[in-house]
Amino acid sequence: MKNFKHLILLFLSFTFVFADNFINVQDYVHDNANILSSETKEILKTKLQSLDATDSTQLVVVTIDSLEGQPIETVSFNIAQKNGIGSKTHNNGVLYLVCVKDREIRIEVGKGLESRLTDMRAGEIIDKIIVPHYANNNFDEGTLAGVDSIITTIHGEYGASQSTSGSDLNLVYILSVSGLMLLWIYDSTIHNEQLALPDDRRKKKNKFLGFAPWVRASYAILLGFILGHASLGLIPSVIPMTALYTYSFAIGVTLLCVILARSVIEKLYISNYA
Repeated sequence: MKNFKHLILLFLSFTFVFADNFINVQDYVHDNANILSSETKEILKTKLQSLDATDSTQLVVVTIDSLEGQPIETVSFNIAQKNGIGSKTHNNGVLYLVCVKDREIRIEVGKGLESRLTDMRAGEIIDKIIVPHYANNNFDEGTLAGVDSIITTIHGEYGASQSTSGSDLNLVYILSVSGLMLLWIYDSTIHNEQLALPDDRRKKKNKFLGFAPWVRASYAILLGFILGHASLGLIPSVIPMTALYTYSFAIGVTLLCVILARSVIEKLYISNYA
């Protein structure tokens, strides 16, 4: 009988934790702890709806009375995962969780936004912006200030401009083809200069360069594509700067430097045999 009672208590405790952790999120604001005014809730909903519409990024505010002994990391993760906050494609959801009795705050960030809303940045928002208001029981001001800071940090990471079809992709193709054409013209110029050399010197030069025609053509196509994408990284208003475009730009600049160095070497080499 005693063991049976323990099983009942264990079952009830798991049930309670399950219900607490897996809050059913149906709106942008869930003030279960009743710490926000009606006016603040409406302001928050308007801000968060606008963020979702313009950036396709979901930010949800949830307040609860207590964690019931659970780590806030576990509770926030379960709420975010079970409710699917953010899009499945980008994993760009953010959960702003407040636990009143435990005096804990957590900003749960989807992997798609971790490059913008880092752990350090989230900590700064909590410690420097939210906590000073909450310490004076100004939950309305603190929550609004915290949400505004989060929105400012993540704004522009995703949005309608990242559609997989339309003018943005056309721009990618145009820049890619332009890069290819410029490199092809450059390669043709070098080839014509080679033809002007005697046969023995031309063979030496080809051996020096070490590039077969098909290799050079493939290289030009690849570099043109990379430079086309990298150019978009210089235009945040068209497509927001992400790690992909940052890396592409770095690679593009590096390869461009290699081309310029190769050009100088070839000019010097040709002049020595002219």
